[in-house]
Amino acid sequence: MAESYVISLLRRIGAAVFRKDDDFARQQGWEITEGRFGLSRSYRDPRFNELASCPVCGGTGSAGKTRCARCSGTGRVRLRREIPADGGH
Repeated sequence: MAESYVISLLRRIGAAVFRKDDDFARQQGWEITEGRFGLSRSYRDPRFNELASCPVCGGTGSAGKTRCARCSGTGRVRLRREIPADGGH
């Protein structure tokens, strides 16, 4: 029973310490992963799931000596195309 009290206390401390960061992450729509006993956090923007290495340049950003036209030199492409609010019309 004392152990569960200590773990609960640690989680409350973690929640207080990370409150500002967690609030910011929620506003951005990021994923929040709590570490052991709530004393650490990991934040991740789920939009990274939409990115992949460019198939033309292999993720290097260049095609020979020039910037890759497919990915504009970033080495990444979107997997999903965003649909405009008007449905594309």
